[in-house]
Amino acid sequence: MHINILTTTNIIPSVLLNGSAQTMVLVRDSVYLLLQKLPTQFNNCPIYALEADLTARGINKQHLPETLKLINYAELVDLICDHQTNATW
Repeated sequence: MHINILTTTNIIPSVLLNGSAQTMVLVRDSVYLLLQKLPTQFNNCPIYALEADLTARGINKQHLPETLKLINYAELVDLICDHQTNATW
Protein backbone atom coordinates (compact mmCIF):
# COMPACT_ATOMS: atom_id res chain seq x y z
CA MET A 1 0.00 0.00 0.00
CA HIS A 2 1.07 3.59 -0.68
CA ILE A 3 1.25 6.48 1.79
CA ASN A 4 0.96 10.15 0.79
CA ILE A 5 2.37 12.79 3.10
CA LEU A 6 0.86 16.21 2.42
CA THR A 7 2.75 19.27 3.64
CA THR A 8 0.78 22.15 2.12
CA THR A 9 -2.76 23.19 1.25
CA ASN A 10 -1.72 24.65 -2.10
CA ILE A 11 -1.62 21.38 -4.00
CA ILE A 12 -3.71 18.25 -3.88
CA PRO A 13 -2.10 16.22 -6.65
CA SER A 14 -4.48 14.58 -9.10
CA VAL A 15 -2.94 11.22 -8.23
CA LEU A 16 -4.58 11.59 -4.81
CA LEU A 17 -7.98 12.10 -6.36
CA ASN A 18 -8.06 8.99 -8.54
CA GLY A 19 -10.43 7.18 -6.20
CA SER A 20 -8.05 4.48 -5.04
CA ALA A 21 -7.73 3.94 -1.32
CA GLN A 22 -4.41 5.33 -0.18
CA THR A 23 -3.22 6.37 3.24
CA MET A 24 -2.96 10.13 3.73
CA VAL A 25 -0.93 11.92 6.39
CA LEU A 26 -1.39 15.64 6.94
CA VAL A 27 1.64 17.47 8.32
CA ARG A 28 2.73 21.08 8.60
CA ASP A 29 0.30 23.48 6.87
CA SER A 30 -1.71 20.69 5.23
CA VAL A 31 -3.56 20.26 8.54
CA TYR A 32 -5.53 23.37 7.50
CA LEU A 33 -7.28 21.11 4.97
CA LEU A 34 -9.20 19.70 7.93
CA LEU A 35 -10.96 23.05 8.33
CA GLN A 36 -12.66 22.66 4.95
CA LYS A 37 -14.62 19.91 3.30
CA LEU A 38 -12.20 17.28 2.03
CA PRO A 39 -12.68 15.93 -1.51
CA THR A 40 -15.09 12.98 -1.54
CA GLN A 41 -12.35 10.79 -2.97
CA PHE A 42 -10.74 10.95 0.48
CA ASN A 43 -13.75 9.24 2.07
CA ASN A 44 -12.31 5.74 1.72
CA CYS A 45 -8.76 6.68 2.65
CA PRO A 46 -7.28 6.33 6.10
CA ILE A 47 -6.36 9.89 7.12
CA TYR A 48 -3.83 10.77 9.81
CA ALA A 49 -2.64 14.14 11.08
CA LEU A 50 0.29 15.09 13.25
CA GLU A 51 -1.19 16.27 16.54
CA ALA A 52 1.76 18.61 17.14
CA ASP A 53 1.01 20.45 13.87
CA LEU A 54 -2.66 20.88 14.81
CA THR A 55 -1.65 22.25 18.21
CA ALA A 56 0.99 24.58 16.72
CA ARG A 57 -1.65 26.09 14.41
CA GLY A 58 -4.33 26.42 17.08
CA ILE A 59 -6.75 24.04 15.33
CA ASN A 60 -9.47 22.85 17.68
CA LYS A 61 -9.45 19.06 17.72
CA GLN A 62 -13.13 18.88 18.68
CA HIS A 63 -14.30 19.89 15.19
CA LEU A 64 -12.25 17.40 13.19
CA PRO A 65 -13.66 14.47 11.19
CA GLU A 66 -14.39 11.44 13.34
CA THR A 67 -12.42 9.19 11.00
CA LEU A 68 -9.22 11.23 11.47
CA LYS A 69 -6.49 9.58 13.50
CA LEU A 70 -4.12 11.88 15.38
CA ILE A 71 -0.53 10.67 15.54
CA ASN A 72 2.83 11.71 16.96
CA TYR A 73 6.22 11.66 15.21
CA ALA A 74 7.06 8.10 16.28
CA GLU A 75 3.75 6.87 14.85
CA LEU A 76 4.48 8.74 11.60
CA VAL A 77 7.76 6.85 11.28
CA ASP A 78 5.92 3.57 11.93
CA LEU A 79 3.36 4.40 9.22
CA ILE A 80 6.08 5.16 6.69
CA CYS A 81 7.88 1.91 7.51
CA ASP A 82 4.64 -0.07 7.26
CA HIS A 83 3.96 1.08 3.68
CA GLN A 84 5.76 -0.17 0.60
CA THR A 85 5.99 3.22 -1.10
CA ASN A 86 5.54 6.83 -0.08
CA ALA A 87 5.40 10.29 -1.60
CA THR A 88 5.60 13.73 -0.03
CA TRP A 89 3.68 16.54 -1.66
